[in-house]
Amino acid sequence: MVFKGHYKLYAFSKDFLQAQGIPQLHYTWNKGHYSTILEALNIDTWEAANIMWRSLDLDKKQVLEELPFLNEDGFFETTRKGGHPVGRLGHPLEEAHEAMAKRILKDYEALKKVSE
Repeated sequence: MVFKGHYKLYAFSKDFLQAQGIPQLHYTWNKGHYSTILEALNIDTWEAANIMWRSLDLDKKQVLEELPFLNEDGFFETTRKGGHPVGRLGHPLEEAHEAMAKRILKDYEALKKVSE
């Protein structure tokens, strides 16, 4: 599954930055992109060569423990819940970008306090 490869890249990047002592923030565009994929992680999968065994892939709970931002509101949800205007094709306009920037700055300030 493609998501499993992306998860590994996210997790590796997060762990690498953490090991280097680099504070980090993560956001998504839309948690709806991940909600159905996360449910699919709970489906048993099997691997086989000469014998078959249950795959040791991570399930939804394990992935969300490692990457909790996948379950948080993304830019799209923040725009919608904030009642910010969107363009003709649904892309958030300047007001929404400003609200997201304020969210990021607030999270950054909180992260700085924890890192000090």
